[in-house]
Amino acid sequence: MNFFYTQTLTTPIENTPKISTHPPKIKNKNMTAILNNSPWIEYRNNWKGKIVIVSDMKNKKIILPNQYVITMEKKGPHPLTQVYPKFLDRINSVNDNCAKLTHKFTHELNLGSSIYSLHFNADYEVVRCLVPKATSHIWTKKFGDMMNTDHHYTNEQIRQKVSVTNHFQSPLDTARRMQTYTKFFIYRHPFERLISGFCDKFAATTFTTQSFLKRYGKQIIKINYLKNYKISSINELDAKYPNLDKDKRQEIIKQIDRMNLPILNYNLTFLEFVTFVTDSLNIHSIDKLNIHWKPVSRLCNPCSVHYDIIIDHDFVTTESQLLVDYLQQNKETNRPIYFEPYQRLSTREKCNQYFRDIPNNIRLKLYEVYRDDFTLFRYSYNGASKEFACEENRTD
Repeated sequence: MNFFYTQTLTTPIENTPKISTHPPKIKNKNMTAILNNSPWIEYRNNWKGKIVIVSDMKNKKIILPNQYVITMEKKGPHPLTQVYPKFLDRINSVNDNCAKLTHKFTHELNLGSSIYSLHFNADYEVVRCLVPKATSHIWTKKFGDMMNTDHHYTNEQIRQKVSVTNHFQSPLDTARRMQTYTKFFIYRHPFERLISGFCDKFAATTFTTQSFLKRYGKQIIKINYLKNYKISSINELDAKYPNLDKDKRQEIIKQIDRMNLPILNYNLTFLEFVTFVTDSLNIHSIDKLNIHWKPVSRLCNPCSVHYDIIIDHDFVTTESQLLVDYLQQNKETNRPIYFEPYQRLSTREKCNQYFRDIPNNIRLKLYEVYRDDFTLFRYSYNGASKEFACEENRTD
């Protein structure tokens, strides 16, 4: 399959005027002025020094350190949307649904916290937003293949090499690539991702499992059983709560003893895990959730970044192959990229099985955590049904 596609900047990168480290003084700190009469480089005071992307849904502006802004024009449809119209349908649907979100995005993306999810390859001019538990490991290996080297890298080494922090010299350079490269991410049913994250990080017996249990195990137990008791020992319990009900005291002692076990003996349940996740609603920290169960709407910020391609995990093999065919056209490589058929191990059935034992009030709270993902990607929510927590039907 052949693709023909060219992109041009308002001002080519090599012709972009040099930016002075001492921009002109502007009396009004909210005023924007054109620097050197360039049509795509602006100056704006930004006293916090953050790296953010600002969107007014008509164009993009990236505010960079040293108070520089790049105006990013909204590009037309990617050529792959002509070959595979579902890509365009998804882009349009996400754009339409952004206005319906309960979380009112300021259309600012703080790259200081999100930039580590962006993976670049300059040769193929592509950037992906990493969405864990959505075939991320397979795509990481493909980024390794794009390096066109015989050296064998682990997935972690590949992620480090393609990370934006190691890829470009400056945020300004990163911003330009964000404007011109093919940008994509893969989404998956929120509850499927959640179960996959639990099984991989808490229910297995790998080194990664030990790491996550060490990091989160005691937190999960405390939030489930000791949230209202600031204690770390039985002596503290008896001293602070001498009149505690006998049965309640025994339950708390059981959990204190549990936290003193070797971490692999915590035996965390899925209910305990999702209760821990829903606690983010109480502390207003959804953005601080671990990336393996953080909502895609917060992880990749599709309402702030104009992605060219959005891949559905249900069709990940076909759609990923379409994308890599486009990326590797006219590329001289000894390692053509090919996506092997991806076996979905009855994940919807597994999802429904896990949710049968989750109380309705917890299911509803969990839906609130992922409400924006349900809205953006048109998943329906059947909260009253314990049999169809991961409903396949999409909303219109």
